[in-house]
Amino acid sequence: MKTYLARVIFFVLLCSGNSVLLYGKPGGDTTILFVSLKGNDHNTGSILKPFGTIAAAANALRSLPRKRAAVIYVRAGTYHFNNAVEFSGQDSLYHITISNYKQEKVLLSGGASIDNNSIHLIKDEAILRRLPVESRGYVYEIDLFKNGVKNFGKMQKHGFATPANPAPLEFFFNEQPMVIARWPNQGTVKIGKVHDHGSVPRNGDTANRGATFEFSIERADRWKGADNIWLQGIFCYGYADDNLKVEKIDFEKRTFTLQQPHIYGVYDSYETTNNLALDAAKHQRSYFVYNLLEEIDMPGEWFLDNQMGKLYFWPPADITKASIELSTLSDPFLKLINTANLTIKGIGFKCSRGMGIFLRNIQSSSIVNCKFYNLGTVAISMGDNFNSSAEKLAPKGSPEFDSSPDTISQNILIDQCIVYNTGTGGIRLVGGNRKTLIAGNNRITNTEIGFFSRINKTYSAAIGISGAGNKVSNCYLHDAEHLAIYFSGNNHIIELNHFKNLAYNTSDMGAIYSGRNPSDLGNTIRYNFFDSILPMHKDNSICGIYIDDGSGGTRVYGNVFYKTGNVGLHRFGAININGGYGSRFSNNMFIHCSAAYSYNAWNDSGWVHYLRSPLIQSKMFSDVNVLSDAYLRQYPELKTYFDKVKIEDRKNFVENTAIVGDGLLTIGRGQNIFDCINTVRFTGDPGFVNAAKHNFGLKNNATLFSRLRGFEPIPFELIGVHRKGSNDPMRAEQNRSKKQPK
Repeated sequence: MKTYLARVIFFVLLCSGNSVLLYGKPGGDTTILFVSLKGNDHNTGSILKPFGTIAAAANALRSLPRKRAAVIYVRAGTYHFNNAVEFSGQDSLYHITISNYKQEKVLLSGGASIDNNSIHLIKDEAILRRLPVESRGYVYEIDLFKNGVKNFGKMQKHGFATPANPAPLEFFFNEQPMVIARWPNQGTVKIGKVHDHGSVPRNGDTANRGATFEFSIERADRWKGADNIWLQGIFCYGYADDNLKVEKIDFEKRTFTLQQPHIYGVYDSYETTNNLALDAAKHQRSYFVYNLLEEIDMPGEWFLDNQMGKLYFWPPADITKASIELSTLSDPFLKLINTANLTIKGIGFKCSRGMGIFLRNIQSSSIVNCKFYNLGTVAISMGDNFNSSAEKLAPKGSPEFDSSPDTISQNILIDQCIVYNTGTGGIRLVGGNRKTLIAGNNRITNTEIGFFSRINKTYSAAIGISGAGNKVSNCYLHDAEHLAIYFSGNNHIIELNHFKNLAYNTSDMGAIYSGRNPSDLGNTIRYNFFDSILPMHKDNSICGIYIDDGSGGTRVYGNVFYKTGNVGLHRFGAININGGYGSRFSNNMFIHCSAAYSYNAWNDSGWVHYLRSPLIQSKMFSDVNVLSDAYLRQYPELKTYFDKVKIEDRKNFVENTAIVGDGLLTIGRGQNIFDCINTVRFTGDPGFVNAAKHNFGLKNNATLFSRLRGFEPIPFELIGVHRKGSNDPMRAEQNRSKKQPK
């Protein structure tokens, strides 16, 4: 009876519209506030008098008596953000949950919606003359000033080895990103004869001189009225994209002169006079031209005239019924700084120039069942705010993730999220303490990340891991031209993930990548499925796992590689080692791979020079101290690490390898740095559950177990996303197979 009365009293208070008090045990353990599009920030926050913004609800919490917990329920609708909402410091006294209410669809938008009635076909004759003949009568105009959009952001150099700053204004039609008008519409054109390679910042050249090179594009004569032309492409090495502004076009000499240098200088597509012929596939050095009104020649293309505030576009569908948005927000939607005990649940984040959620120095918090799409940078970042000056250079000059040794974010869970159509990656997971090797215990689980390098094509990882003791498990990572996971630091675990269709338009790269830091020890890659990791071009060398530039000490076991890796110019297998040693590979299965393991052996003098270099000395004795008690306790092999100067002592260990098909066991350059034992090749099916459906789990009576003694079962049925409605095709197939009658 008392319970019933309590519920009645609570209901009356809640519906009265005057209470922000809540349910729970007598005394009010939990504060509940509501946010609604129908609300007002001057309301009380009850279900009948909700706030109008999350910011107002957050401010209200700070003025209320402290409770053990607080819930901010957000009602259905799309909420437009102009500024970030921050939780910090004192907010950790609560356990705050921000959640959609009863599974209602909640979206946070960083964009401006355009009134369809303000859009009309172009009538200006001067603009029409600049358009291709075939597009006249199809291209529409939006006056952004009249729609309240005045800040367009700034187009700037971006790509490899540059900060992932917030994007300039982007255009979304029915929630799909449209393409800035370009030529050619598909593919790229080759770089012509280079008159001046430009300065080479990688070699310390600070002259900031752009390259000059020839082009053979007949339609370029139509671009004489354009003044903000950009090129995107691969200008030197196959792993390094760039976006460079055209300073000048000489229409008589048919040359481009660029405003900024490429980090390695610009080389033509036919260069054969130096090692570039090997270090980059020749056809990889190419580009396309974009940001041209004159090239709106197909549905989906658009162009912005910054001076006039006019946006021109060819709609891909009926414009009268379309949803049209322009990204305007550069800040994160939510900032979680120096606080704890926060849960973000059931919220969608879309249409922004920046990221979804920024975290720094956060404890015991979670982001669950959230969706992130059409963002300019990443979905979630722990530590990197993307507004800093140029980042430090990591292996081969790639941008290094925030991996400061004393980052202390801990016990963060990112679970059951979906990320797609992001500009410069998915999630950056940082935490733990590298100097003391205290684990961060930060986890990403049951999350799908696809199409995550829309703006920066290289080194925009689906997941970047750094720090110590973090984990990525049961994720589906797919569809990107470059890598999926970049890891640095110690004692991370990457397990039970499904990798598909990655690194397909690059060279000298893997789906998982790490390198140039011998102190990155104790990492484990286990029970993952590498599915169809193949290049677009036969000369490109790619792999599933790449331990690069002298790194080692990684344990890789129980993984399944199906059609993964391409030999190419660098002679890659499904797993590639460049120079390092001390990694252990066991119980791995390679199915129709051209080669299982590959290597590039460094000679003794090269290894000693590498260890003595200022960069490596700094990584091993300044960033951390590999001879400290903390390191020697966990990695006793470090006691003799600097004694192994002979290549015979610098080995990687391979055992219990199953090869299905006619692929090689090892391939490489120089002396083989793999010590291999116990390998068996199968020309037919070794006992798969259903190879036709790509279910490479092994039956209990599989012949593999009898022929390869010591090979342990791989829990293939546990790989991939485990949540209702997963888009992981492998998981969907396994779910269907479970429903089949026995």
